[in-house]
Amino acid sequence: MQRPSGRAEADPVAGQRTSAAFALSAICGLLAVAPTGCASCQGVCITQADCRESEICIESACRIACSDDTACPAGQFCLFGGCLPLGRACQGDDECLRIERCAEQHCRLVCLRSNDCRSGEHCQGGFCLPRADAGADAGLDAGRDAGADAHVDAGRDAGADAHLDAGRDAGADAHLDAGRDAGADAHADAGRDAGVDAHDDDGGGADTDAGWPDCGQFGGPGPEDAAGIHYSVVASGSSLTVGFANQRKSFLARGRAWVFYANGQKMVYRTSTDGESWSQAIDVRNGSNAGPLFSTWYDGRYIHYAATHTISETTILYRRGVPACDGTIDWSTSENIAVSKSGTVNYPMIVVDDTGRPWIGYSYDERPWAARAEYDDGRWGTGTTWELIRNWTGNWHVSMVPLPGGRIMATPNIVSNHLCMSYFNGNNILYHYRTDLFPNAYPSTVAKGAGSNDVLVVYLSAHKIYLARADVWESDFVINSLEMIADSDGIPVVSSDPSTGDLYVFWLTENPAALHLLKKVAGAWQPSATLWTAASSEEVLPNSGSEITSFYEAASGHVGVFFVTENTGSSTLRSVFVHTAGR
Repeated sequence: MQRPSGRAEADPVAGQRTSAAFALSAICGLLAVAPTGCASCQGVCITQADCRESEICIESACRIACSDDTACPAGQFCLFGGCLPLGRACQGDDECLRIERCAEQHCRLVCLRSNDCRSGEHCQGGFCLPRADAGADAGLDAGRDAGADAHVDAGRDAGADAHLDAGRDAGADAHLDAGRDAGADAHADAGRDAGVDAHDDDGGGADTDAGWPDCGQFGGPGPEDAAGIHYSVVASGSSLTVGFANQRKSFLARGRAWVFYANGQKMVYRTSTDGESWSQAIDVRNGSNAGPLFSTWYDGRYIHYAATHTISETTILYRRGVPACDGTIDWSTSENIAVSKSGTVNYPMIVVDDTGRPWIGYSYDERPWAARAEYDDGRWGTGTTWELIRNWTGNWHVSMVPLPGGRIMATPNIVSNHLCMSYFNGNNILYHYRTDLFPNAYPSTVAKGAGSNDVLVVYLSAHKIYLARADVWESDFVINSLEMIADSDGIPVVSSDPSTGDLYVFWLTENPAALHLLKKVAGAWQPSATLWTAASSEEVLPNSGSEITSFYEAASGHVGVFFVTENTGSSTLRSVFVHTAGR
């Protein structure tokens, strides 16, 4: 029995369900037996509205609603307000619910501490196992105490919250969101503190928190030079694109590197555990057949994307999913319409602030805009939009960076315009012009370290690469330094190492086709290095070397950069991974 990947074909109409056939197979694959209230696996649900009044939608199935175990049939137990068939015999994880793993030949709840488990169990190695002084069936005891029930409580901390969020797909998420009011939703969202993300990858490597299942450490036997650099070819084809430097499409999560790109027909992704061997391409959505049409963001728990179908769309679509150790993604059930305008919207760039709400920067009728979701739970809602700059029209591209306290710095720019920065401080959008330089349209931005109020922008202007730094306060900001860091015609992209504050600036040159790195360590720039050079003079860089993306932050001691080259009509997506000082 294969564990369903959750990779349902994306539907362009918000609110439309995934196919009944897929949902039915997902339910039957998840459960060893059909649950009561879901006769012959027919009680498939996406939201609470799909179930009867006496049921609740949990893990894509209509379950009997309950307040304690006494309301459940034999062999089922009350969890998250519904009767779940917990603790069944198993041979592998694919026979368990997504909030469980197969341990000691039984489906066991994932846990971070013993309070996450039922009476008679304790948390050991990331699983709820029977205590040594309890019977073998103690973990299935209906009379669990209030301490174990704390993981359902709205006020629980991030560690207890982990099994609700990180380990399950959007189907499981439905019972937390669609069918309940805001009060009921609090146990998943409103009460969690900043530490909720800590159970995952510390930004994207192996799961390191004590007690959480480990997906393994990224980095393995791939080839590397004396400087500790991995080189590899990710994919080859006739039309491969990653889009522009201001858009992010790669990250480390669950012990894997992930890169999203367009293959000329659709949006796809590949993963690697060592930076050398890559998975087959996995479809995300039809349409978005070019890199500039979408952007991704990994917030430490969920993968988010914003996408348009074509270059002349009037809507931007949003979706999030949970990355799994095997390289699959359990996507939410359908795409949300995040932006809908009367004119053309394009070039979306997505980030997620530290309250969990996604933002999208985009161009609308040749003016820069930003939109913020109404919710932090995978739904977009009505949201809020702001026009960032009103003075000029043109081919705008917006780069954004999240700051502490739900704040956002956006850097919207067009060719031959001043360096612009727009700051959302929680109440208002403020924008300033602080330089007379005229950057290209693809500025790349990062915050200098976790929780930092320093925003760093790299961009190309007049054959030189510049780095601008903005200091941000609650009510204002100022660009307080500007330095030229390299002579080049290449469009740069910047990554930071949050553990050290080091910067990594990558750019491409056309003749010869080559990838370069300039690194700032302990406040000092290191000599520029050439990481890759084309083996043939026929290999060139499409779109003047703008087909480049990198990790927003280094993770698990690596920062990765991805770029596209062309040779006699064929494209190659390449990757380079650099070991960082924070390894």
